[in-house]
Amino acid sequence: MAIGLVAIGRRVRILAVVAVLGAVVVGCARPGGPGGSMTFDTAFPADPDRRFLELPVSLIDQTQSVVAVHAAAVADPVLTPRNVPGDPRSIQLAWTGGACESRVRVFVRRPDAAYEISIDADTTIGGMLGCSALGVPRGLIITFDREVDGSTVRAIDVDGAR
Repeated sequence: MAIGLVAIGRRVRILAVVAVLGAVVVGCARPGGPGGSMTFDTAFPADPDRRFLELPVSLIDQTQSVVAVHAAAVADPVLTPRNVPGDPRSIQLAWTGGACESRVRVFVRRPDAAYEISIDADTTIGGMLGCSALGVPRGLIITFDREVDGSTVRAIDVDGAR
């Protein structure tokens, strides 16, 4: 009788391992889960001449259509998304940030037929102490898994248009 219980216990353990592995595979199939989001992390580089530290940026893609993001130098930091010349899947997002920011979060949503990108910058008390009120040009190149018309993308600066 003890031999039968050991065999049953072993089968139950094997079934439990298979169930856990199956749950892991299903959970990893879509980043963020159904209707979830994917986060891309990058940073604006430090500028020792202007005494700016590296600024972390997180892009939270709630559309599951962004494939890459990186910081980019911009000459004209106007909050107007534009297509990157020669790459219909990428847009450049530019804005004027602040020297006192400690982190930037960019959210990509698609509440209707058009994409909406909102910028939310955090400023900590530590970042404000001894901080100059300089405007700093910020830019991101956001690449999608399909062509995107930059002129239809809405950009919102949560902290107010800058």
